[in-house]
Amino acid sequence: MPWIVVAGRLPPPGDGTSRTTLLVLERLLDRQPVQVADLSPGYEGRSVSYRLDRFVRVLGAASTLLAGAFEDDRRLYLPADAGRGCWHAVALAGLARLLGYAVFVHHGALPDPARRSLGTALLVRAGGPACRHLLPSPALRSRFQARHPAARTGVAPPDPRGGDLKIVADLLTGRRSGDPAPVHGHF
Repeated sequence: MPWIVVAGRLPPPGDGTSRTTLLVLERLLDRQPVQVADLSPGYEGRSVSYRLDRFVRVLGAASTLLAGAFEDDRRLYLPADAGRGCWHAVALAGLARLLGYAVFVHHGALPDPARRSLGTALLVRAGGPACRHLLPSPALRSRFQARHPAARTGVAPPDPRGGDLKIVADLLTGRRSGDPAPVHGHF
């Protein structure tokens, strides 16, 4: 059974990314045990204490990744945050890559993941060539692939009820990279 880490913001606060992460986590927990690294301090903020709380939680997520370093099959699900949160994702994707994890980055539709962005470019580089980038639509996947041709991409359509997020759970609990995976797109 793979060692799966879900590292992302969970409610509260309840925004689109945190709700999607929660739905993916619920789908995974229906199948097997999952390591959870909640990056949300539990409140919205832009203060120094908020930034410090988030940083401490990212360190906790890094320790969860390190705890699984000797497992045979390691996988990381990581929602791509916007703004300053993208730097946390870059750090965790890079660490996971160094530790030999299969990395799955789930991008939302806003902000546009296909637009020119230093954070997204670094996330693609930190995740490496084996990292799988999941995008919400075929059109965004095509634009993302054009901007980042070395990135492996697929489509994980959004569904507010989480029905289509079964695709993500299938991918994470399915076979390792190199094997055919039960997901839409070209992996």
